[in-house]
Amino acid sequence: MWPGKARRAGAPACREHTNAARRNDEEVLKEIMALAGRYDDNVRRSIRTDLAPNEAIIKEARRGYDLIALGANRRPGETLFFGNTAGTVLDRSETSKLFVAS
Repeated sequence: MWPGKARRAGAPACREHTNAARRNDEEVLKEIMALAGRYDDNVRRSIRTDLAPNEAIIKEARRGYDLIALGANRRPGETLFFGNTAGTVLDRSETSKLFVAS
C-alpha cells in the first residue's frame, strides 16, 4: 500500500479478467461471422451501454433479427434457471433464442 493512497484490492486482476473476457468474446464473434459467411448469411452485431442488458437485447431483437444467441450459465437450484437476463429475454422476446452454456 502506498502512503496516502487507497488502492482497491484486486483491481488489476479484475481488469485483466475483463480484458481477457473481451478478447474471448471478440474471437467467438469472429468465428460466428466466418461460419455465417460460409452459408452466405448475414450477421449483425450491436453493442448497447445505455440500457440494462435484458432491455437492450429485447430492443435490438425488435429491429428484425431472426435469432438471439446468448451466453448463459445455469444457476444452482432445483429449477432450470439461466439468470435474470436470459429469463427476461426468454419471456419477453418473440425472436428465436439460442442459449449457449460453457
